[in-house]
Amino acid sequence: MLATLRGAVVEGVQPAVQRGLLAAVVALDEPVVQLVEEVSDKALGKRTLYRQLDMTVDDAYEMAVDVMSRAAAYGDGREWPRAFVEKRAPVWTHRD
Repeated sequence: MLATLRGAVVEGVQPAVQRGLLAAVVALDEPVVQLVEEVSDKALGKRTLYRQLDMTVDDAYEMAVDVMSRAAAYGDGREWPRAFVEKRAPVWTHRD
């Protein structure tokens, strides 16, 4: 059995599951790929925050405005306000 953990392939993952290091071992199928894409999309805010830590306040604000405006201009960032204005449920694609 193989698993990917922080970019390294690990064999025999059942002991890691038994010790609580991994929650589960799953096949890399479409639902798993979609979940990974969704989580990585949400990581944008965290990546931005970490990049801002060593910046001045003005530079951090400028970066935040740039990141947020780009995120709002594409994919799901464009869908939610449209759905709100049209009074309908959003159709999420989890794509840029």
